[in-house]
Amino acid sequence: MRLCLPAVVVRVIAALSLAILICAIPAMAQDPIVINGDFEQLDENGKAVGWENSRVEQLPDGNHVMVVPFTWSFNQAVPVEPGMRYLVSMDVKRHRGTSAARMTASVRDADDAKLASIDIRYPLTSDDWETARGLLVAPEGADHARLYVLTLDKDKESDFYCDNVSFTPLGKVEGVSGRVWQVPDPLYEELLGDEPPGLVTEGAMVWSHMLYIKQLRDIAARMGRRFSEEETFAHLAEHKLHPIRVPDNPLYAAKDLTTAIYPRHTAPDARLMLHPDSFDFYLNGVRDTLTEHPGQIWAVFAQDEAEEHALREVITLAKEPPEDYPYLDQIEQEIRDQYGSGEFGLPQGEGPDEPFRWIAYRRWVNARLRERHERLGELVQEIAPELRLISTDPMGQLSPYEFSLQADLFDIFTHQFLPRSNPSRCQLGLFTKMVVDLTGKEFWPCVHVENYAYPTTPDETRELYSQVWRNGGSGFHLYIPDTANAGKLKGDTRLTEWGSPPRYRAILEIMDRAANQNQLKFPADEGCRVFFSNYSHMAFANASSAGAEVEACYMLLGPQARSWFTIIDEHRLADPLPGASPSVIYLPYARIVDADTRDRLTAFVREGGTLIVADPEAFSHDVTGDATDAERTKLVGAELGQRLGGTQILTVTPNELLPGIDEPLQLMTLSTANRLTLAPGTEVLGTYDDGSPAITLRQLGEGRVIYFALQPFSAAATAVDEWQQIFTSLQRGLGMTTDLDIWRFQFPPFETVELPAPEGVCLTGNHVQWREETQHLVANADASGTYSLSPAPDLAPDDGGVAGISFADGDLTDRANWPELEKTEAAGYKLYVEPLTQWVDRWEAQGEVTVSFDFAAPRQVLRARLFVSGEVPPTVLEGSADGTEWVKLGEAPALSAGDDVLDFTVNSTSTASLRYARLRFGPRAAEPMTLCEVEIWGAEE
Repeated sequence: MRLCLPAVVVRVIAALSLAILICAIPAMAQDPIVINGDFEQLDENGKAVGWENSRVEQLPDGNHVMVVPFTWSFNQAVPVEPGMRYLVSMDVKRHRGTSAARMTASVRDADDAKLASIDIRYPLTSDDWETARGLLVAPEGADHARLYVLTLDKDKESDFYCDNVSFTPLGKVEGVSGRVWQVPDPLYEELLGDEPPGLVTEGAMVWSHMLYIKQLRDIAARMGRRFSEEETFAHLAEHKLHPIRVPDNPLYAAKDLTTAIYPRHTAPDARLMLHPDSFDFYLNGVRDTLTEHPGQIWAVFAQDEAEEHALREVITLAKEPPEDYPYLDQIEQEIRDQYGSGEFGLPQGEGPDEPFRWIAYRRWVNARLRERHERLGELVQEIAPELRLISTDPMGQLSPYEFSLQADLFDIFTHQFLPRSNPSRCQLGLFTKMVVDLTGKEFWPCVHVENYAYPTTPDETRELYSQVWRNGGSGFHLYIPDTANAGKLKGDTRLTEWGSPPRYRAILEIMDRAANQNQLKFPADEGCRVFFSNYSHMAFANASSAGAEVEACYMLLGPQARSWFTIIDEHRLADPLPGASPSVIYLPYARIVDADTRDRLTAFVREGGTLIVADPEAFSHDVTGDATDAERTKLVGAELGQRLGGTQILTVTPNELLPGIDEPLQLMTLSTANRLTLAPGTEVLGTYDDGSPAITLRQLGEGRVIYFALQPFSAAATAVDEWQQIFTSLQRGLGMTTDLDIWRFQFPPFETVELPAPEGVCLTGNHVQWREETQHLVANADASGTYSLSPAPDLAPDDGGVAGISFADGDLTDRANWPELEKTEAAGYKLYVEPLTQWVDRWEAQGEVTVSFDFAAPRQVLRARLFVSGEVPPTVLEGSADGTEWVKLGEAPALSAGDDVLDFTVNSTSTASLRYARLRFGPRAAEPMTLCEVEIWGAEE
């Protein structure tokens, strides 16, 4: 255990406000929530007590630390209290290879269902011990949290040292609940402008899960739900949903819809998608598809996760280079010559120059993809210029893909987003604003509101899409399978439309509203900029190693201070889009900055701008690998010194840049703090508890530089009132408007989402409704009755027999058992172990069929609802009081369902109380008849 907390913290805690008032760190030693967080308690096998699958090492100084690789098995469950805010913390130190440490806290209820989470990712750029922190609020219903510690990289040769894991209660909070950001004062119509909607009127791009016909027919028969191939295509056409198709899929021919083609991207023998042969293969495939399918295509979708695939493929191939593959040597040479300053080639795994190798490699990959997409645009312009070009689809992390250099390549940009189940984050809003600001183009993110990270509710879906719109997004890219359950043996509901109809209806309602509303009125550009350093973020094997700082800056300036700003990067600094001249530039994270960018930022300050350097180690290196910390010292007027262990108390002094802060404001530091040595003339705006400088201001030319010796933009800071207060005040002091209404935008409450309550009760006890991928038995009577079949099904017999089949056991009333059904493999699109014949009754014989129901007591029968396949002759519903004398209650005409699963209802005209009912099916012409599920409905008693 390393001692991290100076005694002064104990003395000053009492002075802190309620947000951090009972950060009673001394109490941790008396009654720790985390068991053995310092790893000093070992069992007889040398494992850390309280931790699963631990690996402990004793350092030369006697301290025991955890050696953490990539594994989700190293974890511990801790108790939590609903409404309590917790400081999650761990000390980390680089060991072997890995670029980032990671700690995830997953808050769960008593049934272990996930309610909320926090994912702390901390770049490991130093051989010193550092502290990674985050703040988490346990929502209503929380029972415990499970702490996972692991590397971000999956490389088996990578690990890091971890010590002093803690989970500290900070006191109860109000107003933070749920799993997504809450807007307490939403606006809608007031924020709509005069400009009509954009390309959203053309519809949306959708992955083709609704067109896995074989699998959907099979599950529909088991679940007792309707599925029609013809109706599915009609639904897609009605809502202008353009399926993503591979070029040679014949399914779409002669259908009343247009598609987004998804070109095949790697030539059969090329091995890499960035190989010149693959470029030709890719473009020739597009040419053939556009030529062979005129009128059937709406857009060309460049590729899903192209950047990630390209980056991974080359590295994987380079680890075991094949014989007679000279292109790998060519790649190495191109990277070294074009982007590696003649020195840095492909990444090698570890070493002091590894960050610069990653920068050079990523720049090469980005440039190669831009080359491919330039050629793609030229090809489409030649053959079908009316088509839309849609960008690649990066994975759900903040990625340095130089979007600004792609602005001219695509009509629509897209990007994935994984909901984070954390109400203190608006990461989707950040993704949206970043891509929109850097490209100036339409942005249609793939929001993954399906059951992906968790089963999203309709209102959560509404807020997530509202984040897209309030940050400048403008369209939809839908991915709607049951993703979370697809990889399980049981519970895969296949589609959002089936696993959670209210969520699917919510998506459709938002889409319809967005396509028929004017664009939003966005605030005037007041010159505030947030700088995203592509090169600094490129320095890691995993791009999501960094990014928390940019997200925290976005949160504090945007959703929390409600001020307006524009995100820029190296290229937009040099080549800005139309707008006001910048007056303020924030640098949340900028360790590696090229010389041209440093010169432009310096000139910006000298000409009167305000530069806010929030990264203490900003400008440490050039992309050439040269150390440039001396340049930082000259720019900020302070030399960065040694790191300070543990937590410091920061005092911010009132000044003209912080209107409304009239008394010194004290805060706990939530990131690594550093000593400073000031140059003459540098002012002090904030101090540590020993009086030494922590925040400084330097006048340079006509402008000024504000410099932080600690990182203020941390995920933890966004959940602390005082940090919010500082940056809201600072924005005002810099002349920016706060409390702007754009951050209040939210789509209005739904009108069509909830399903109407059924009339009566289901006498057979098998009526279900699905919500958030959970089956609910709704409006069912005590299903103690039975049914009988005459004759017995000859193609698919009933598992319950022929006569006296209980409603609980029979194939016609068993859909409630579906969640226990197993697939052949724990993977998507797989069929089931049990044959369909165990879930349906099927007759090949062409004579009359009768299904009789005994309710065990007299009931008024309202209707029968049937789910069927094949040929169904005219159907008669009859009732009887004694099982002998039958009266006709209603009838339905013949129905030909073919291979689909259709449903129909036979309504009763009788108000009599009847113990028995039966369905009589007349003779058929040829095709078998399949009864999948039958509901008999009666009046409530």
